[in-house]
Amino acid sequence: MSAKVKIAPRRSDWLRALRAKVADYFASKGLAVTRKYPYILAGGRDSWPQNIIDPEVVRFIERIRDERHAHKKSFPLHKYAHHGLSSQAMLFNLLGPILVAKHWDAFDGIFDSTGTRFSQRVIGAELEIEDRSVFNERQAQPTSVDLYLHTQGGEPIISEFKFTEAEFGGCSLFNNGDCDGRNPVTDFELCYLHTIGRSYWDIMQRHGLITDTLRGDNTCPFAIFYQAYRLLMFALEQKGYFLLIYDERNSSLVWRLTSPERGAFVRFCELLPPHAQDRCYSLGIQRIVEALDMTFPFATLEEVKAKYL
Repeated sequence: MSAKVKIAPRRSDWLRALRAKVADYFASKGLAVTRKYPYILAGGRDSWPQNIIDPEVVRFIERIRDERHAHKKSFPLHKYAHHGLSSQAMLFNLLGPILVAKHWDAFDGIFDSTGTRFSQRVIGAELEIEDRSVFNERQAQPTSVDLYLHTQGGEPIISEFKFTEAEFGGCSLFNNGDCDGRNPVTDFELCYLHTIGRSYWDIMQRHGLITDTLRGDNTCPFAIFYQAYRLLMFALEQKGYFLLIYDERNSSLVWRLTSPERGAFVRFCELLPPHAQDRCYSLGIQRIVEALDMTFPFATLEEVKAKYL
């Protein structure tokens, strides 16, 4: 593609082909699907295990869920985990076998082979981590980390896994019309979340994330990048890194074949000061698959490719 091209391909074109591919996969397995959407399993969320290729991964997830519930903690299984294009199900299928095997050096192999350099080696991993204390999130849904990688030096890799999503989650108060989106960077009291005790803006200030660019905009950065800022701050509070894992066919998040590069994650990083940019990484699912082919070709990897790629 010519470097002069500035417009990325439409996400809808890729989605159409992917839905057909997943529908064909479900049909080949004889799985019951909804009448209108053959890429969504019938039976609602309870059918999510059929969306997971390796039965060992299903049992692994169920054990984690049961252990969390026994300690009165949550394991946020997504509402649409039975959807063939569920990012959570894709994460379980692609990286779940590594967690089941506790083959932590597979992550180092992925990072090394893709040039994604972190200062410390991975020594453990957890799925769907929540911690209300980081931002004093005492009400509603707290910040959730899809994949939390522990490292030798104690600098975690906070990983967000996106598959077909078009964006990062924005602030629900703005989306619901309960906030006009006015930028509170010069007066935190303009933000409802700040007034109920959430510490987002204090942490933004502490880590130097309130740049001149943000000050010069009259729209709150959380209106669009609420989820992205929360994940980055979650990482910075623990002296860690923020890693976006994305599908390279999804032009909405990262698209490198244009000049300038496009996508929501690219835009988000452009808003950050250099020291925060240095803590942000992105890695394509396709590069992960290539790395796993060489370093840890687990038994169901070929079926992951057949279902999704």
